[in-house]
Amino acid sequence: MDILELARKAGMQVLLDAQIGQQSYHSVCGSLTALQRFADAVCAAKTEQAAEQAAVQSNSAVATSKASVAAADSTGAAPPHPMC
Repeated sequence: MDILELARKAGMQVLLDAQIGQQSYHSVCGSLTALQRFADAVCAAKTEQAAEQAAVQSNSAVATSKASVAAADSTGAAPPHPMC
C-alpha cells in the first residue's frame, strides 16, 4: 500500500520536505474532508489486503489437502479425517 499515493488520491497535498540519501521526508496537508477520504481509503486497502491474504492461505490449505489425499492414494492408506 502506497500511503502517499492514497493521500494524493484523497485530495491531500503531499510535499517533499527533504531528501537525505535514499530517505525522503514528506509533509501532508489537506481539508478534514480529504482526511476522511484518506482514512476511508486506508481502511479499504487494509480490508482488500486481508482478503487477499485469506485467499492465499485458503489456496495453500486446499493444495496441502489435495497433496495429502494424493499421497494417501499412492500408499493405499485412508485419507485423514477432518476434525470439526
